[in-house]
Amino acid sequence: MIFSRGTIYTIQALLELAKHPKGLTVAELSQLTHLSRPFLAKLLQQLSREGILTSSKGAKGGFVLKKRPAEIKIGELFQLIEGKGAKLFYCVDFTNCLQNRSSRCQTGRFVEHLNRGIFNLLNQYTLQSILEEEYPVVALPT
Repeated sequence: MIFSRGTIYTIQALLELAKHPKGLTVAELSQLTHLSRPFLAKLLQQLSREGILTSSKGAKGGFVLKKRPAEIKIGELFQLIEGKGAKLFYCVDFTNCLQNRSSRCQTGRFVEHLNRGIFNLLNQYTLQSILEEEYPVVALPT
């Protein structure tokens, strides 16, 4: 699996909201990011339900970050948008191999290792690190 448009759009929207601490409406955010209003509204509502954003209704309503950018991890956003059990690779759970080849497959442990390492790396990145363009280098786990 790769980051879907939903995950990338979520990151783009949150980065823009981080630059506007007083918040933005869906229309304003759509204009700034060039993202579809209906799709953006759906993502923002989900983020609001998950406690990432605060929403307010009315003429001056909109969305505001509920957490500081340094507290919002990219790996968590990925799992929030893609689903709690989302994996980066097709066959990461090689003990439940769809092809019933786990006893002779040599790639399973390697893919599992990569998946853990990439999620470890993604959780080192926050909205703040992207805003500041500071990308930590993290070694893969052993």
